[in-house]
Amino acid sequence: MVDQLWMWILDENTILTFFPKRYGVNKQDASGVHKSIRERVERARNNQIKTVYDLALIILNECTRTIFDETKTKDRRPAVLDIFSRAIGRVTHKQTLAFNHMWESAEKLRRVSLAPDSYQHANLSELHIPLLNITPEGMLQREIRDILDELGIMLHLVNEQKRVIEKFIANLSTIIGDGKDGAQTIGSDKPNPSQWFEKSATRLLADTDSRLRELEGLKGVLLALRKGSIISCL
Repeated sequence: MVDQLWMWILDENTILTFFPKRYGVNKQDASGVHKSIRERVERARNNQIKTVYDLALIILNECTRTIFDETKTKDRRPAVLDIFSRAIGRVTHKQTLAFNHMWESAEKLRRVSLAPDSYQHANLSELHIPLLNITPEGMLQREIRDILDELGIMLHLVNEQKRVIEKFIANLSTIIGDGKDGAQTIGSDKPNPSQWFEKSATRLLADTDSRLRELEGLKGVLLALRKGSIISCL
């Protein structure tokens, strides 16, 4: 189950949010998104949260990145990218072993075929069996397909998050633009609340795009593995 978020901005000073706990956890949960948001707010620099809209972006950011943040290793959140990377590593290793086994069997068959007839009849049947047995490669293909299916779910999730974030930012930009934040003070290098929000929103979208690129990269590796399998080469 992924963390879910319900959030309403009631006015310029109030946000109402709800964060469901992980199923089966009745006590304080260090892996919950609510705790990560509190920690993020506590670590915020002075004036980093200028408006209720900045706080809303922080909440959105934590909800979308909580399972991707590999720096947080003490809690029970799964490191999604690490899990997929390890799974791909295992599949790559199995594929390498399968290729090595096939070429070794083919080389043995070649040597036997050059041997005297009496030796050939005694050994050819034993060498044909491993070459014709595609069960291990079939299981490998199924494992690759399963990982691709799970990766597809994650890609759908992050794309949906991006769609919601873009819509949220567009709506808030309209609200802030029509508000009474005021223009930037002449001669001041400090951005007004609207400019500050735009910078934070740009960073949030950039982080989301980065996660999408990482997931797409993992998908590309899997597709290459599937295309280069022994079954595909036959």
